[in-house]
Amino acid sequence: MSIQQFLRIFWARRMIIVAATLACLVGGIVVGFVVPPKYTAHAKVMLDLMRPDPVTGQGISSNSARSYLATQEALVTDPNMLSKVRDKLPADDPLAHSGNSDVWVANQLIPGITAGVIQGTNILDIQYGGTTPSEAAERAKAIRDAYVAASLDLEASDAKTNAAWYEEQAADIKQQLDAKVQQKLAFERRTGVVLQDDNQSVDSARLKTLAGESGVSNAVPIGQEAVNPYEAQLAALDAQIATNAKVLGPNHPEMIALKARRVALVAQAAQAEKKYGAAAQAARAARAGVGALAEAVSAQTVKVLKESPEEEQLRQIETDIGVLTKQYADAKDRAAKLQQGSGAIENDLTPLGDVQTPTTADFPVWPLILGGSIGLGVALGVLVSFVVELFGRRVRGPEDLAGSLDAPVLASIARASNDNTNGRTRRNAAGRTRRRIAPA
Repeated sequence: MSIQQFLRIFWARRMIIVAATLACLVGGIVVGFVVPPKYTAHAKVMLDLMRPDPVTGQGISSNSARSYLATQEALVTDPNMLSKVRDKLPADDPLAHSGNSDVWVANQLIPGITAGVIQGTNILDIQYGGTTPSEAAERAKAIRDAYVAASLDLEASDAKTNAAWYEEQAADIKQQLDAKVQQKLAFERRTGVVLQDDNQSVDSARLKTLAGESGVSNAVPIGQEAVNPYEAQLAALDAQIATNAKVLGPNHPEMIALKARRVALVAQAAQAEKKYGAAAQAARAARAGVGALAEAVSAQTVKVLKESPEEEQLRQIETDIGVLTKQYADAKDRAAKLQQGSGAIENDLTPLGDVQTPTTADFPVWPLILGGSIGLGVALGVLVSFVVELFGRRVRGPEDLAGSLDAPVLASIARASNDNTNGRTRRNAAGRTRRRIAPA
């Protein structure tokens, strides 16, 4: 179908198009006057993504930031988050005096709420559409304040819940710790093995001390410096005198010299005895002590070897007690911090400025209503014209005839305007003549 055929159809069905356009235009005007106007107020909130979470102590990673922003958008329209909105509404607001529940009041406001994060920022834009500028601004502010307060309460509640959980964990760990301590005491009473602060038993520490003393005693040769050197010389001289006495007489000069030498040697030995006597006695005592110390080390070693399995078991119990003690201290410390922080949590939502009262209405926008109504009416009229033409086809030109027949159109005769005028004149004249003759 050509453009000329379309234009012929539009012209032939022009009254349908005009009627549809007028009907849509009147309908749009009626809607503009009947539907209440809508004023949109904007309340903005800064979302602090850099501040660590007050409960977990962790910051929001870049991967979860998008999910966090989407969650905040959804929470704005959650009835539970807006349960305190009634308290934030002005006194003259009808919803503030409603006898229904807080959730019902929140549900009445939710259809007019729109929330979204401004592109490229971490600012949450909360919008509310009201019938008057003041209503839109006051309710947008109340919604924002209720949302921020509910978020703060939620974080405080989470902190208290986590604090209670850590308290329960600390109580359970304390029971396990007390049981381990009682097990240790019973084990020590039964076996007699006691560990010192360095995680060694008393017998092991004693063996270590004895082994050290034994090593020091064996490192120095005891009693070598305590032997009197004159005793050996005196014994050798006596042996020589006895040998010479067999062949020499007592008055022999050599015998006299040997005896004189012996007298001098005895005097020297007597003097040396005073010097080396105490040392020799100490050396004999030391030799006796070394033997006793070696026996003590041997006996203590046997005793420690017998206690080794029990000492290892007791050491394991001590290790368990140390682990439980640290876990208990950590749980109590975490619970105390959460309990203390639940009353002084800093919210990561910061209201930005005051809500501005809108000056222009989002609805009705008369240029848009009139233009849209006219456009809709024309489109509807064109559509109806095509439907009517489909069920009642007319031949309005050679193109229509060629499309209806399987024969080509050879020629077309245009209607002469003069002939049409003369024909109408003759018909009118004949009519006037008949009207004149009729009364006779």
